Amino acid sequence: MDKVHQSIQSSLRNFTVSSDEPYLDSVVMHSPLDTLEETLTVWKTLETYTPKTIRSLGISNTTLPILKAIYENATVKPAVVQNRFHEPTHYEVELRAWCREKGIVFQSFWTVTANPQLVKSSPVQEVAQTVGVSSHVAYISLVMGLKGIAVLDGSTKDAHMKANLDGIEKVGLWTQCGGAEKWLSCLQDFKSLINETS
Repeated sequence: MDKVHQSIQSSLRNFTVSSDEPYLDSVVMHSPLDTLEETLTVWKTLETYTPKTIRSLGISNTTLPILKAIYENATVKPAVVQNRFHEPTHYEVELRAWCREKGIVFQSFWTVTANPQLVKSSPVQEVAQTVGVSSHVAYISLVMGLKGIAVLDGSTKDAHMKANLDGIEKVGLWTQCGGAEKWLSCLQDFKSLINETS
C-alpha cells in the first residue's frame, strides 16, 4: 500500500493550497484492481485518510457487482462513481439506478463524444429548437434530467464552459416557466432511447 500513501502525499503537495492541514475534497480510484481483494485493500487504505485528509471517496470505470462489494465492505461508503455514458455499457442504467438508491452521485464521462446519435436525436433537437440552445446544451440538459447524474464536461475554454452553463440555465428556466409539459415529454422520449424505464 506504499503506492497509495505516496499517491496521496503527492496529491496533497500538488493539488492543495499551503495550509496547516491540507486536504482533498475527493479521491477517486481510477478503476478496480485485478482482484476484488486488492480493490478492497486499496479502498481500506484510502479510508484511513478520511474524513480529515480526504473528504470523500469514489471509484471510476467500475461495474455494479464491484461497486456493491465495495459498498458492503466499506466503512466509508463511495460518494461518487465516474463511468462512461455510452451504448456499450447500456448507459449504465442499472448502475445509475442503484447509485440513486444509495445516494451516490454518478458522474458521466465521454458523455457527448461517444453519443453523436443521441445528440442528433429527436428529443434533443426538440429541446434545442424550442429553447434556442445548441444541440450540445440540450443533450447535456437531458442527461442531467435523468437525476442523480453529473456530467463531466471536457471543455477547457472559459467561453465554452460559460456558454454551456448559460444554456443549461436557460433550459432550466424554460422548464419552470411554461415548458414543463414539453420538457417531461422530451425527457421521457430520451429515456426510451437509452432504455431507461424509471
